[in-house]
Amino acid sequence: MARRPAHKCHGGLWEFPGGKVDAGESFADALIREWREEMAVEISVGQPLPHVAALTSDRTPLTLHPFRIDLIAGHPQAREHQALMWADLPTLNSLPMPDGDQAIAATLPTLTG
Repeated sequence: MARRPAHKCHGGLWEFPGGKVDAGESFADALIREWREEMAVEISVGQPLPHVAALTSDRTPLTLHPFRIDLIAGHPQAREHQALMWADLPTLNSLPMPDGDQAIAATLPTLTG
């Protein structure tokens, strides 16, 4: 999990790392790029997880496209976040998160069981 910078939208909340998709980029390629830029690691993207509808801070609808991560090469660094942490399901469900990330977290027990 990555803790958003205090000065940004949803500052101080925890989120699943990721970001916006650039023109011509697939969802998986965007995730690979974002992890490289934000945490200085290379990842192998696995299966897509169920899409999640969310709202931005100005109430604009968006769809989140989460994926399983099959491999992480390197040691994650908090380049754009206040902190990073690994979280098991009980810890994950206790973290303050934006609504979209909470919705993703809610699907995980059914996917890992």
